[in-house]
Amino acid sequence: MIEKHAAYTDKQRKDMKPVKIIAVDLDGTLLNSEKKVSSQDQKMIEKAAESGVHIVPATGRLYNAVPEEVKALQGVRYLILANGAVVYDMKEDSVVLRAEIPSEQAVAIFDFLDDYPCIYGCYMNDKSWMTHEARGLIDRYVPEVAFRPLISAFNEKIDNLRDLVSSHGTDVQKIQLFTDDASLIDQLLVQIPQEFPDVVTTSSIRHNVEINAVSAQKGVALIRLAELLGIDKKMTMAIGDAINDLDMIKSAGVGVAMANAFSREVKEAADYITSDCDHGGVAEAIAKFCFLEERTDDHA
Repeated sequence: MIEKHAAYTDKQRKDMKPVKIIAVDLDGTLLNSEKKVSSQDQKMIEKAAESGVHIVPATGRLYNAVPEEVKALQGVRYLILANGAVVYDMKEDSVVLRAEIPSEQAVAIFDFLDDYPCIYGCYMNDKSWMTHEARGLIDRYVPEVAFRPLISAFNEKIDNLRDLVSSHGTDVQKIQLFTDDASLIDQLLVQIPQEFPDVVTTSSIRHNVEINAVSAQKGVALIRLAELLGIDKKMTMAIGDAINDLDMIKSAGVGVAMANAFSREVKEAADYITSDCDHGGVAEAIAKFCFLEERTDDHA
């Protein structure tokens, strides 16, 4: 393991190949506390792209919820969406990889969740769906005020989610639930995969659980995309801050956690802990592991 926060030694530099593909989380990682890409992160991404590095935003969001400034970054062609349920090629306007929850299983999960004090919705057909009733309870069940508008803005409003999924017969990209009960989050993160072995659970903020097909994980998507591009796993890097980044941090050749990561597990799994999202953490990691010029102190 690379010593965290330590200088990158000559021996380590000699023993490793420069990273050629980087999966980078959005909220709390590439996006700072103002939900923007900092100038120093943007400049370092451009420098990496010019040297042939693939920059791949990896998010729990769907395509329409990815900020335009992220899509427009130099070197960004592929997007890992819905925690790895979809890998999208923007240049070709096509889905490269897809891993979804069968509609029948999604309905069974809805039935299971109805027994708990939570609200839930799902991603299907590249849209996010939530009932009118659940949407009206967002303020109650989502304590993170900054995330409420994002959750509300990208939801198609319907009366019955179960009927929608059943009638369409379309597989579901992701199910996500929200609750203000922290102990219930811990319980469901473990219990749902026990009840439904073909799914995995994760979390991107403190009061949600995200449910995906077992093959729909950011790390799985990163490694499969690297294989398609002919890039060795040792030349992959993942940067993130939340539980839904844990898989890719463990899977990548180099796993990087942000200093602002709220999960101790994420930091312990990482090879390196970089600066926080407001102080160029992404730029620091790219400079170090792509063997580029060290970042400046421009925090504009």
